[in-house]
Amino acid sequence: SNEGEWLELEHENGSPMDARVKLVVYDSDACQKQRRKNADKRLRKRSFKATAEELENEGIELMVVATLEWDGFVDGDQSLECTRENVRRVYRACPEIKDQVDAFMGDRSNFLSV
Repeated sequence: SNEGEWLELEHENGSPMDARVKLVVYDSDACQKQRRKNADKRLRKRSFKATAEELENEGIELMVVATLEWDGFVDGDQSLECTRENVRRVYRACPEIKDQVDAFMGDRSNFLSV
């Protein structure tokens, strides 16, 4: 679960996007570390209440740390490097991609070796 698997992205109509993302499962070490970081932040604030925006941000950050690499992402005519900043920006701007990433990461069967 820590080595990652490739998600071939699709448009909403099911056609290929010519882009893919290598992800680790939500149970991975990286995601567990991010969850602890989120919990520690709440403990320091002494508040377990969260706004919808905070929960969305935490979810995106989990997906950011779970993204190991990608292919086929461009900004204009330039290839878009797989940095945390760029990954975060794409997931915020493209719910179509974010939702596929979330679903893929949540399905443990995508990460089982056969």
